[in-house]
Amino acid sequence: MQNTYDILIKNRQYLLQLIDNYSFEQLNSVPKTFSNSIIWNFGHMLVTEKTLTYGLSNLEIPIVTAQEIEMFRKGTFPITYQKELWDKIRSNFILSLNRTVADYQKGVFHSFMPYTTSIGVNLSDLETTAQYILYHEGIHTGVIQSIRKQF
Repeated sequence: MQNTYDILIKNRQYLLQLIDNYSFEQLNSVPKTFSNSIIWNFGHMLVTEKTLTYGLSNLEIPIVTAQEIEMFRKGTFPITYQKELWDKIRSNFILSLNRTVADYQKGVFHSFMPYTTSIGVNLSDLETTAQYILYHEGIHTGVIQSIRKQF
């Protein structure tokens, strides 16, 4: 699992660098032909990783609030986000993965509730879930790369 999270961290570092020169307004905008913003994609990745790991392990979900989960969960659409929320997402984007790895190493994840994703992937343990998260974030990385080309 450590290798998977190392790749996730590298990808998230790449994404933070990729959007570094864009204004908050650009990150918050939804270009024509798109259904979400860069901020929504970042928030969605953050929320999804936490809900699939801690949530399916029947643990309290750290880092993100219940309100943020509702804002960024699957099936939601972007709103105009406040700068403070973006700052929180950005600052926790890497730290949240480090927290999951540290908790895994501490043995915090004892049980896991099996879950089948919308594309039919069966998540039966934390390791499989980490691999799925890598796939999921790859999709959103592509979306973010496409959105930024609209500016």
